Formats: sequence, C-alpha cells, structure tokens
Amino acid sequence: MAPVRGCIERVANGRRCPRYALPGRSRCAEHEAAHEAARRRDPSLTGRRGSTPEQRRARRAALARDRYRCRDCGRSARELRRGEALEVHHVDGDARNGAPHNLRTLCTSCHRAAQAALRIAAAHVTGGRRA
Repeated sequence: MAPVRGCIERVANGRRCPRYALPGRSRCAEHEAAHEAARRRDPSLTGRRGSTPEQRRARRAALARDRYRCRDCGRSARELRRGEALEVHHVDGDARNGAPHNLRTLCTSCHRAAQAALRIAAAHVTGGRRA
C-alpha cells in the first residue's frame, strides 16, 4: 500500500493544498483532474508541475555543465546527506526562463538559502507585499 502524503499543488495563499494525494499519485482528486485536463490541452506536460521536454533538457544540461556538484558548497551527489539532492535553481526566480546563464546546480540546503534570499529581495522591492 502506498504511503499517505499531501497534495503537491499550491492553493491561493501560496501554501500547499491541505488535502491528501490519491494513492500512488502526487495530487488530490481535484488537482489531479485539473492536471489531467491540462495534459489533454498540452500533451507536452509531464507529471512534474508542468515541466516540458525542453525544460528537462535544460535541467540535465545545467547539471552536466556544473559536473553534478553544488555551485555554492561544492558537494557532489555522493557527498550529500540523506534526504538531499542536487537541484537546479533559477537565478532570476522565473521557472520559465531556462536560459543556461539562469540555471545553477545547488544542493537542497543551498537551494533553500538561495530561494530565501530571492524572497527577501522580492519583499524588499515590493515593500513586504507579495508580488
């Protein structure tokens, strides 16, 4: 039996959906139906929140360019702690911008710190309001 876990989608306030995912899935029934409808409209969408084949290629290229090492701390995938992974960070915060100069390989810890810095910078620019 698959473990029970929360839906991966975000709701209006930016928090995760409070409902549980369907067995063997990543989304609750409502979000799964919406995702399937989006896939029918655009078959290039995958299970990863809207990643396209081009986005996956850009991610793989960034990982290879950075030699599968975190660009901040220098750790490789083998040196990471349990539960950590190498992730690709969008420097400008725009997930649609897959330009090579906008992508950096970071470990989970460094990626969290980079994302926090982006949120702080955005809050400073918007005067504390969400953009």
